[in-house]
Parts: sequence; C-alpha cells; structure tokens
Amino acid sequence: MDAAKLKKSLLMSIPYLLVAWCGNHAVWAVRFAEGRSADKKVLSFLDQFGTAMSDPLPSMHPADLLGGALIALAFFGIMQYRRSTAKKMRTGKEHGSARWGTPEEAAMLRAKNFCDNMIITATLFLTMGKPKSFKLARNKNQEIIGGSGTGKTRYYLKPNLMQMYSSYVVTDPKGTILIECGRMLQRGRPVRDARGRVQKDSSGKVIYEPYNIKVFNTVDFGKSMQYNTMAYIRDDHREADILKLVDVLIRNTSGSGQQKAAEDFWVKAERLLYTAYIALIFAIYPAEERNFESLIELINDSEVRENDESFKNHVDLMFEGIERWLDNRMMDAEESRKLLEQDTESSLYFRAIMNNLDGETPTEAQASIARFAIRQFKAYKLAAGKTA
Repeated sequence: MDAAKLKKSLLMSIPYLLVAWCGNHAVWAVRFAEGRSADKKVLSFLDQFGTAMSDPLPSMHPADLLGGALIALAFFGIMQYRRSTAKKMRTGKEHGSARWGTPEEAAMLRAKNFCDNMIITATLFLTMGKPKSFKLARNKNQEIIGGSGTGKTRYYLKPNLMQMYSSYVVTDPKGTILIECGRMLQRGRPVRDARGRVQKDSSGKVIYEPYNIKVFNTVDFGKSMQYNTMAYIRDDHREADILKLVDVLIRNTSGSGQQKAAEDFWVKAERLLYTAYIALIFAIYPAEERNFESLIELINDSEVRENDESFKNHVDLMFEGIERWLDNRMMDAEESRKLLEQDTESSLYFRAIMNNLDGETPTEAQASIARFAIRQFKAYKLAAGKTA
C-alpha cells in the first residue's frame, strides 16, 4: 500500500477509534456506578463517566475492551447502512449545475504540443491524446450546425485537418477540400520524439509522416479508388462464393418489391448466366483480368439471332472449346484445316481458343470450376434462341 492510501485509511479510522474509546469508558462507568434506584444509578454513572473521560488511556479490563469494540462495531454497521441506503441528493442543483468554464480550466484540457489539440474556439482546445487525469477526460464528439456559407469548412474543418492529429474521413460534396488540403496531407506532419521535438534526418531535413489518401469519387470513377468484389472469392470456396456474389448482384440491381411469378423465370436465367460467366473467368482468365470488366465483355459478346437457332456467338464457342479441352478432345489437323477454309469470324475465333488451350493441362481446381461453369451455361442454354 502506498503512502497516500495508508494516510487515507488512517484518517477514515479515527472516528471509529474515538467511538471505541468512548465506549470503553462508558462500560467502565457502568461497572462502577453505585445506587439502588434508577436516578441514583444515572447520577453515579455520569459522575463515573466524567472521571473516566479525564483519563486519555482506555481501561484494560476485558469487559471494558469488549464493550468498546462492540460499540465501535455497531457504529460502523450503522454508518455502512446509511451509506448504502442514502439517496444521492445534490441540494441547490435542482435546476442543473452547468456553467461556463474558466480560462484556467480550459488551459488544463489542452495538450502541451499545440498540434495534438482539437481546435474548438480561439481559446478552447481539447487534447486528442491522454488527458492529464481522468477528471479532465472529455467526449471528443462534436456536431457543427450551420447554413451554407457560414464557415463550417473554412473555420472548423480545415483548421482541424491542418492539425493532422489523427486519421480523417471527410465528405466533400463541393469537391474542394481534397484540392486545397490534399498536398498538405500527402506531405504529412513532422515526426516528433517523446519530448515533442521535431526529428530530422542526417542531412538536416525535417522528417514527415505522410497520410495515405483514398478517394471515393461517385462522379468521376477514373479518379476514385476501386473495389473488385471478385478478389474476395476464396480458392477453396469458389463455387459457393460465386453463387453468393451473383445473388447479391441480382438483389441490389432489381427493383423494389417482390418479383412476380412470371418474372421468376427471367431472374433464374440471369442467375445461371452470371454464375457461368464468373466461373468461366476464374477457370481460364489470368488473375489480373478477374473483374467486372471481363464479365461485361462476356455479356457484350453474347450475341443472339432470333431467326437462327444454330448461331453460336464467341461465348458459345469458348464454352465448347473449354469442354473439349477438359475432355482432352483437342482439334486435329483436319479440323483445323476445315475451320480455315470456312474463313468466318466465329470459326477463326474457335480455332484461336483451341490453339491457346492446346498443350496446357488443366489443374484440378481449374477443371472443377470450369465444369461448374459449363453446367450452369448448359442450364441457361435450355431456353430457345429468342428467349435467350
């Protein structure tokens, strides 16, 4: 136990020691009180008690010591009971206790290093680090309300961005904050040691800690950070993850309200098509091309002709080539020659596919996801050409 706690414990025990001392003398006075009637007993007790109280030392008689201890214990129990049942009243504070802080109190809330403070007003700063004591800890949440042109960005947001005391998430509807503050954040704030001194490199230049700036731009996607959902499809759960991705895609691109019974057919066909194409991408496409751009290209190549049921577009030929590749039914010289003689775009495309796959042996994972893609595509192709 440290000195402060020991001192506090001794101070709190003084009242109980005084009660035990008084109780010791009272029991001694009762033992020596004389008289047969009650009034004489009381007068004798008071006389003996006054005599006993003049002696600073307690009586060492067992009865007196036991009596004093029991009285002190009873006093302790009463005090504990009163504390546990006492109502926490704040007399005189019925209408609240809020008040304006003093300059001295405001100074205690700020950090020694100015850059570690949240700027609230010209004279009030709130430390973003650990406060000097728990009593000085304050909630860091703030709400700034003001109409257009009242200075929310100019007089509050920008000064606190320039402090660079933490990470920031900033909404920028006007598109000006990144332009005006981006280079400053890109450079970052100076690195300081434990004493708050700015660190410099061997050449004497200040060392800065730059921010990692990410921009989500819904107007110009070319200037926005990108998110590839397909990058999160796991190798050991590809089929399940592809089905989840397609389900989420359809749910978030469909109109509100329940689908009608007649529309269920179209939703199921859409699900089969997307599942087959994404599985195909994971079967033969390189890792850098596993994205929605490749999916859109496959959809764009899915040409159909209402009056020609036998027509095969590039995607049809791709699936046909992959199926032959998995079954090790590659083209021989005669088939290749016939395709060259046809000299059509589709025949040449099919020949190119087969040439690309020729000589490569599919891995177990590649064969599994490719067969999954083929099953989904064949289920989709059960529809007539006009329906597809």
